[in-house]
Amino acid sequence: MENVTKALLIAAGVMVGTIIIVIGVYLFVRFRNISESYDETITVQEIAKINKDFDKYQEKGKNTAQEVVAAATTADSINERYEDIVIKVTAPGLNITSTNRKQDYVDFIKTNLGKNYSCTVTPHPETKMVGGKEVPDPYSGIVENVTFTEIY
Repeated sequence: MENVTKALLIAAGVMVGTIIIVIGVYLFVRFRNISESYDETITVQEIAKINKDFDKYQEKGKNTAQEVVAAATTADSINERYEDIVIKVTAPGLNITSTNRKQDYVDFIKTNLGKNYSCTVTPHPETKMVGGKEVPDPYSGIVENVTFTEIY
């Protein structure tokens, strides 16, 4: 009789231990999914903010040389902050070297003071080619190119 009681106590202990482990694994997976969902929400908000930083130039319609440089420096800081994102800003006469960017921006403003520019913002496409296959682009919708054209 004593052996049967001990065997039942051991079996109950193993079952309780297994249940505790299963519940722990379930909670871990559940909270990890919530965390990933939260990260995606932040990413969507960041993309919206980045796009807003450049959409204002397109909406304005008539931009100065100073605003072209402001867009370029904004792109520089975003490109530095997010290593996988590359936003290109182009304008006639905007020749930027990596060695002396600040001086290049000053020279652009001096040379183009009084000129006006229209702006076109182009987002990343929804898909990209990887290994000959079309796959979703993780940066779909985020600004890829900001092109300024001189208005005469």
